Amino acid sequence: MLEQEKDLFRRRMRQIRDLVPAGKREELACRCLARLEKLAAYQEADLVYAFASIGSEIPTEPMIRAALKAGKRVALPRVEGRDLFFYEVHSLDHYKALKNSRMGIPEPERQGKAVKEPGIMLVPGLAFDSYMNRIGYGGGFYDRYLTGHRGLVTAGIGYQCQYVDRIPSGSLDRPLDHVITDENTYPGSGRQIDGAREDTCPL
Repeated sequence: MLEQEKDLFRRRMRQIRDLVPAGKREELACRCLARLEKLAAYQEADLVYAFASIGSEIPTEPMIRAALKAGKRVALPRVEGRDLFFYEVHSLDHYKALKNSRMGIPEPERQGKAVKEPGIMLVPGLAFDSYMNRIGYGGGFYDRYLTGHRGLVTAGIGYQCQYVDRIPSGSLDRPLDHVITDENTYPGSGRQIDGAREDTCPL
């Protein structure tokens, strides 16, 4: 029953996210970035676990560009079997040269050892709620990864329309430390930190 409820919820939230105008997405991503850069955990992190956005996801290139510009290390996920492994990208050119996986997601090449160090992880999702739960695409990749790597600070990244009161969740779903949208930053309690809008891209 829970999985059926989740599937219906995923379809509805994907439809809502798809309604964000394509021409506005970069601007909203810049607002999200401005909030991310104010987060103490981000400021203190030497390593940022990011993701390459696809489709109607909030664009992550501004966040990857800003992290690299600030001298932070950036790692992106690669799917190997049923698991995620994170490998570093060393420049924006390196990021732009990534090839799509069979699922159509830009992924880094398998090079050297996967990154496993402490840092802040930007987590994708279809929706996030006031209990810091997230719902993804159903593969369970991030939940499995976070179960085995508990030293990371996690921040769900998305549009304000993806933040809801409650999403269907189970015992295997890993809650986040923060949710950051184009309008608000939410800590683990779901209490809003700051509702002010950022009207210009900081890059």
